[in-house]
Amino acid sequence: MRMRRGRVAGALAAVAALGLLLTGCGFVDQYRQAVDDLSHGQELLDRMDSLVSGVRELDGVEDASADSRLGFAPYSADLTVRMDADASVGQWRAVADTIMTAATGDLDEVELAVVQRSEVLHVDYPADADAAPAPDVELAARLGEAIGPGLQFSLIRAAPAWSRVVGAIDRGDTATTRAFVANATAVRAALDAAPERGTQWLLPGLSFTDGLPPDAVLALVGDTSIPLPPNALPGDETVPEMPDESVWFGYHHSEADDTVVIGLLLTVADAPQDAAHWREFAALVREASAAVDGVLVVNVMGRDGGGVVTRTDCTDGTPTSGPDDAELASALADAGIPRAGFIPGYCTP
Repeated sequence: MRMRRGRVAGALAAVAALGLLLTGCGFVDQYRQAVDDLSHGQELLDRMDSLVSGVRELDGVEDASADSRLGFAPYSADLTVRMDADASVGQWRAVADTIMTAATGDLDEVELAVVQRSEVLHVDYPADADAAPAPDVELAARLGEAIGPGLQFSLIRAAPAWSRVVGAIDRGDTATTRAFVANATAVRAALDAAPERGTQWLLPGLSFTDGLPPDAVLALVGDTSIPLPPNALPGDETVPEMPDESVWFGYHHSEADDTVVIGLLLTVADAPQDAAHWREFAALVREASAAVDGVLVVNVMGRDGGGVVTRTDCTDGTPTSGPDDAELASALADAGIPRAGFIPGYCTP
């Protein structure tokens, strides 16, 4: 886990023994530099040990450990803090504050990657002076209180700024999405009290950036019985597998261009109208038409192809469509959704 003092002493002895076999000012300078580097690495290791020991003693902490690479520059370490399942918001923040103090003080040469986690909440962040992660750790804990267990919160660099990514620990845990929708008011309150920062939400069946979608739109996700798909987070090595059900429903909202995408994946059906849940999905499209003020994109993928229908006047763009798009538009019309305002395909600028 860490370089012990005996190993450092052994390394110094090996360098010294080699020095007896060689002569010359150049080597002497290199030898002294190596000794200085090893000695400084030991100082950093002592400081890291002190930080880990101090964090371990904080209220709400179950355990703490570090995987350190402090022998020679560049120096780095991974710090893992296991929090109690019932740790308070203040205790989560106190840990981050303690780490931040060390990261900008005695350990300012060390690139620290930090994971604070419990059975109910995971928070990943770099201890970087420019990131100021402590308020974000507090936000994560407050979101955990608002939504309930199962939340993963990461603070990442999106040059030149920092951004948040919020998802589910279990990528396919739709209970996290349902709880988010049910407690959207508390989530908004937590975000309003936190520092402004770009935030990407990647929950099962639901993704959006920055501000929360309107409650009427969130209800489309919260009320449907159609299975929701898993969602991958940045850094996931593999994309989560789709549920066993033949149909899933997903929703994406982009605040930047005020676009809502509502989608259905059919893994066994030949045509939308033949699929289980099709009527419910058509009802969701009807509700979305009333709830969404901006562009609404309906995207349906089946075994043999897919279709896209866009509700927009397309004043400043040209619609692009194919046979599958026209087929979807007809299927929606057959389901009782007025054709007015919908065009087959995307409306590209």
